[in-house]
Amino acid sequence: MKTTVRQHLRGFSLIELLVSIAMGLAILLVVLTMFQNMTSNSKLGQVQQRMSEDAQAAFQLIGQEMRQAGFNPIQTRTTTPERNDLSGKSATEFAMPIFGCSTGFANGKGTGAAAHIGQLTCNASGGTESFAVQYEADSYSPNVVTVANTPADCRGAAVVAKSQQLRNAANTVVGTAAYWVVENRYFIDGSGLNCVGNGGTPTFAGFAQPLVRNIEKMELKYGLAQPTDSAVTKGTDSKSISGYLLANQIGAASGTIDAGTVDVSFSTAAPAIVPSQRWSKLVKTVRLCLVVKGDSPVLDQDFTPAAANRTYGYYYGCSPEGATDAIAITDRYPRRSFFMHYALRNNTHLNY
Repeated sequence: MKTTVRQHLRGFSLIELLVSIAMGLAILLVVLTMFQNMTSNSKLGQVQQRMSEDAQAAFQLIGQEMRQAGFNPIQTRTTTPERNDLSGKSATEFAMPIFGCSTGFANGKGTGAAAHIGQLTCNASGGTESFAVQYEADSYSPNVVTVANTPADCRGAAVVAKSQQLRNAANTVVGTAAYWVVENRYFIDGSGLNCVGNGGTPTFAGFAQPLVRNIEKMELKYGLAQPTDSAVTKGTDSKSISGYLLANQIGAASGTIDAGTVDVSFSTAAPAIVPSQRWSKLVKTVRLCLVVKGDSPVLDQDFTPAAANRTYGYYYGCSPEGATDAIAITDRYPRRSFFMHYALRNNTHLNY
């Protein structure tokens, strides 16, 4: 009878306990691994979403500028009623809707900044890509500030109004009208996309306005119309884009210096297309690439454990057609390239 009771009260052996604990730990490890992977994927997804939002915000800001770039050739500011050729007519204006430097502006901001787009020059080397957009604004422009319906630059500073003469068909002055020329210059500096503008005092020399964080790199390719004589004389312009070039492939490192030739088709056109005319009349579209960097180091998987430098992922840059090799990520911050095309609407069908 006592033996039977002892058999019913018998517990687990040490081996059984160890096996049970080992199985429990294995199951717990699987659950924790799954939870960690889900958390990691969730963090990566959130970072990637913010990267897309940063790119969208930058494209929206820049796109608004690109679509306004240009001037109205019908308004009469000169003694010739039917044209508004600013080139050579005013020391404070130059009729280029856009100008860029692959190596950044040498005099784009700060002390000694160029007074207007036609005086910008490029760094000989180094520097990050920069571009300037210029357009004629009025009280109906989307960037009008509340004070007296005055257009503002990218920093929100009011642009000083200029005055133009109004003439009738007999070329007689019948009054004056105000107009505003807005110029904004964009560049990558510090933690993202920044800009300076010609509003406020001093112009271009004040603070740089941060616009969108985590924009690590910017590259622009410019779509140029076929360089024929019809593209530089009054008449029917070429509407087709013959190709896309980087800023340093279009011409000299200044908006006004008509020297040097990169593409032979420019010099062989009749007449030869000098750099200032390429920027003011032949550039019709812009292909913009932005490399966006994630705001958190969320990449955990090491793809090269045996290598000296760890690699946590890869991404393609702005010119995959020129460099097909993927770029390694070694700091655990995800990156992605985003692309957008813009038409310079005031320049696409315009020949002046």
